[in-house]
Amino acid sequence: MARRKKRKLSKKELKALAKSDETTEQVREVSTPTRAIVEVMLPRTVTVSEFAKRSGRPPAEIVAALLKNGVIASMNDSIDRETAEIIAEEVDVRVVEGKKTEEVISVESSGEQQPRPPVITVLGHVDHGKTTLLDAIRHTNVTKTESGGITQHIGAYQVHRKSEKDADRLLTFIDTPGHEAFSAMRAHGATITDIAILVVAADEGVKPQTKEALSHARAAEVPVIVALTKIDKPGANAERVKGELVEIGLQPEDWGGKTPVVPVSAKTGEGIDNLLDTVLLVADLNEFTTRDIGAAQGVVIEAHKAAGIGPVATVLVQAGRLAVGDVIVVGGSHGKVRFMEDERGMRLKEASPSKPVRIAGLSSVPSFGNLLQVVVSERQAKLVAAEANSQMLMNSSAVVQGVRDTLPIVLKADVDGSLVALVQSLESIEVEGMRVQILLAGVGDVTESDIHIATPHSALVLAFRTKVTPTAKQLAQTHGVTVQTYEVIYELLDDVQAAAKGALRRELVPEEIGKLKVLGVFRTTKATKIIGGRVENGRAAKGAKVSVVRDGEVVGIGKVDGLQRGQSPADEVLAGEQCGLSVEIREPIEVGDVVIFSVLQERVVRVTDEVESDTANTES
Repeated sequence: MARRKKRKLSKKELKALAKSDETTEQVREVSTPTRAIVEVMLPRTVTVSEFAKRSGRPPAEIVAALLKNGVIASMNDSIDRETAEIIAEEVDVRVVEGKKTEEVISVESSGEQQPRPPVITVLGHVDHGKTTLLDAIRHTNVTKTESGGITQHIGAYQVHRKSEKDADRLLTFIDTPGHEAFSAMRAHGATITDIAILVVAADEGVKPQTKEALSHARAAEVPVIVALTKIDKPGANAERVKGELVEIGLQPEDWGGKTPVVPVSAKTGEGIDNLLDTVLLVADLNEFTTRDIGAAQGVVIEAHKAAGIGPVATVLVQAGRLAVGDVIVVGGSHGKVRFMEDERGMRLKEASPSKPVRIAGLSSVPSFGNLLQVVVSERQAKLVAAEANSQMLMNSSAVVQGVRDTLPIVLKADVDGSLVALVQSLESIEVEGMRVQILLAGVGDVTESDIHIATPHSALVLAFRTKVTPTAKQLAQTHGVTVQTYEVIYELLDDVQAAAKGALRRELVPEEIGKLKVLGVFRTTKATKIIGGRVENGRAAKGAKVSVVRDGEVVGIGKVDGLQRGQSPADEVLAGEQCGLSVEIREPIEVGDVVIFSVLQERVVRVTDEVESDTANTES
C-alpha cells in the first residue's frame, strides 16, 4: 500500500491553529507574555529537550518554533547549533559563546530558580545489596503515622531527613534498576539523577559490573558517593576495597581524595543516617535548583496499563508544577492528567520539582525515559504527539534503508578479554564512509538497560558468548530492536561488516513460542476446531500460528482465533495451565495431538551470495 505523503502546515495555518487554541481552550498559560532574554551556551548538536531545559522554555514552544521554520522535530530529536540560533530569537533566547551558562534567567516574570530535593540513583554489582540498602533507607524514614509507609511501587519515593540547617529535608530515590535509569535517560536526551550512590560490598570489592556502573555515572557527569555495604560480614575489609576504588579512579576522602566512602550495614542499620547526611552535604555543595512555578516538565520512570484505569505512568517532575487537569504530551502519547498520587496512594492536586507521582489520563502507555511537557490545549497535544510518532517512524525507515553514515552497536561479551578484542576489531571497520559507532560495550548478559540504550538509535545489540535476559528479549521485541547472539568472533565481525555494506536485511521469520497437548475435541466444523489441552512448555497465544503434529509429522497448519482460561477469555496461557482454544484449520485435530504455537519475529539475515555478487558487479 502506498504511503501517503505528509503535508507540512503553512505558517498561516499554524497561526490559525494557535489562535483557535487560545480562544477555544481554557487552560493554564505555559509562559508569561513578558520575560527576560535567556543566554545559553550550546554544543554542536543538542536535543530539543536539552535546549528547552537549558533555556527554561517549554519543549512544546521549541517544537512550535522549529515547525514555523520548516523543521519537523520531536523533543527527543537533535538539532544543530545553527538551527537553534535561527529559532532562538522567537523564544527569547540568545545563544552565546564562552563560559558555559547553565543558569536559567527569569523563566517567567516571577519564576526564579529555587532549591529542590536531590534525586539519587543507586548503582552497583547485582549481589552487593542495592535493593537491601534502598529498603533500609525507605523503612528508616517511615513514621508511625504513615499507616505502614509505602503501600505501592511506583518506581520512586521520597524520604525525610532532619538536618542542622533545616527541620526537614526531602530526598528522592529512584527505585528502578540503576543502570536502566541512567542509560535510558541519557539515550532520550534527559538528565534525571543528581547524585549516584555506588554500592560496593566490603567483603567482595570492585567487580566488572561496579566498573560499568561507574562509567554510567561518569558519563552522566554526576557526583558519586560510595556506600561500602556488608561491613558486618566476617570477610569485610574496608581498606582493601578502598585500594581497589583508587584503581578505578575513586580516591576516598580519608585517603586524601574527593570521593565520600560511607561504611553501612543494611542489615543492622549502621551507617544509614551517615549516608543520608553525606547525600545532603553533596547536594548542598552542588546547589540543585530549578523553577518551581509554571508549566511542568518531567520524565517517565515507570509505565504500564492498569486494569480499570488504563495507561498510567510514574513521572518525576523536574521543573514547574504538574497539576490535575493539565494537558500533557509524553513522547508519542497525550492526554489530560485525570488523577495524581504519590507512593503511598495519596491523591494529590499538584506536584512540585523532584516529586515522583503516578498519573492517569494518557492515550497510550509511554516508554521509560519519555519526556513530559505541558501544552496549552488538547489540539496542540495531539499535534505534538503525532509529530513525535511520525518522526520515530521516519527514523526507523531511515535505519532500515541504511540512510546514515554510522552503524550504532551495543556490545556485550562474556569476559573483558573478548570485549577488548571485539571493540578494537569493530572500530576498525569502515566501508564506503560507513563507520561503526559503539554506544556501549560491557561484560555480562544483555539486559533491559542495553535495550533502552539501543532503542532511540535503532542500534544492533550484539551478544558474544553471553545470554539475553527474558525481560530484555521481550523489550527488544516491543521496540523493534534487533538482538543477535554469537559464539564465534569472526561470524560477529562478518555480520557487522555486511551490515555496514548494507548487505543485511530484516525479514519476518516464524519462531516457536510453545507447545500444547490436546486433551479433548469439543466441536468440529469445516473451518474451525474447538479443543482443550494443557500447555506443556512456553505459552499459547491468541493470534499465533499453529502446526498440528501427530506421530512426529505435521498434519495441519492454522491459526488461534480464540483462547480461554477457565471461563474467561485470555490473550495467552502459560506452561502448566489448561485452556480451551478455537483454531482456524481445515484438517482434523485428535486427542493426543501436539499443537505447536509460533509467531513471526523480525530477524536480521544476510542477503544471498547471488544478490551480493550482482551488487559487486554493478559497482565495478
